[in-house]
Amino acid sequence: MDRAREKQILIAFFDILGTSRLLNTGEYHKVYNYYSDMIELCNDSHTPIAIRNPFFGKRELLGDLNDVMADLAGFDIPYHIINYDLSHAFFSDTFLLWIEIDSFHNPLIGGFLEKCGIVFCEALKRGIPLRGTISVGIAIMDEEKRIFLGKPLSESAKAEPHQRWLGIAIGKSIVESIERFHPMDMEYLLPFRKHMKYDSDPLLSDFVLDWFTYWNKNEDTDVKEIIKSMNTEIAFEDYYKNTLLYVIHSKQRYDIWNEYMICQDIEKLKRLCDMGENISEKEKFLRCQGVRLLTEDEIMENIRYIVNRDEGIWFDEKNRDVLLMFNSGFIETNGIKMSIDHLKSLYG
Repeated sequence: MDRAREKQILIAFFDILGTSRLLNTGEYHKVYNYYSDMIELCNDSHTPIAIRNPFFGKRELLGDLNDVMADLAGFDIPYHIINYDLSHAFFSDTFLLWIEIDSFHNPLIGGFLEKCGIVFCEALKRGIPLRGTISVGIAIMDEEKRIFLGKPLSESAKAEPHQRWLGIAIGKSIVESIERFHPMDMEYLLPFRKHMKYDSDPLLSDFVLDWFTYWNKNEDTDVKEIIKSMNTEIAFEDYYKNTLLYVIHSKQRYDIWNEYMICQDIEKLKRLCDMGENISEKEKFLRCQGVRLLTEDEIMENIRYIVNRDEGIWFDEKNRDVLLMFNSGFIETNGIKMSIDHLKSLYG
């Protein structure tokens, strides 16, 4: 018997919330029509994925090339766009969307995230409550035999019931495979944790798909009214409240991203300072670089703006105290409050 081919996939696992109600009220035709439209979407369109061009800015290293070869190399083009086929599988109240990717090319995932955002928004427009998770990893996706196995499927399937909302979470496998999100991918993401059932989840990252930004650009209907109208079961009331809370966060996405990234950098700096001098030269360089970057005028101005907002939404309320202290000219290292000026004199 031939060995099944394993492939690296980027996959979204979707589940329809409250399926029993849809079945008991005869609304499963609504789901059938939605699935039919989504299959058509998958079959009629490709998913554009940007991959880094390994020849970008390296013309001098490759010597003299004729015009044809130079054009093919694209020395002045940082990214190439490749259209991937969007595969799908539907099982009653659950369905999968995935593309096969090559991690060697360090692909950006924004094109796939946008497709998932469209799928979610189309469900909302039809009053279908959807939640899901996006993961990445090695899997067997045998469409002919309808056999689907692999770690990303396991992660996304297990993570889906860990969420109390309508929305799409980003699995930890995504974050673990990407050192830092590219700005083009960040357009589709938002730091958000209010939907998690557990404070520290082994399967879910701090990020979710920011579908509301897509909705805001392409739809005229007030999505909050749609979400409120779907809230008809007491058992799921908190799910809809958390979804509305996400919409509020999305409206302040610029501030939340600033808060999240600055606080992440402050925490990294604190860890390096806590380690004292018994660290590598690379870590010493990163510590000095962190001090310089975090005390730049632009960053300090951003911090002042964040802490002085009248009605600011916070990704994490604990970040308020961290930024207030930093804005006042202090940072806590090894449990001791140290002035930023002293820190700069030591490491800046």
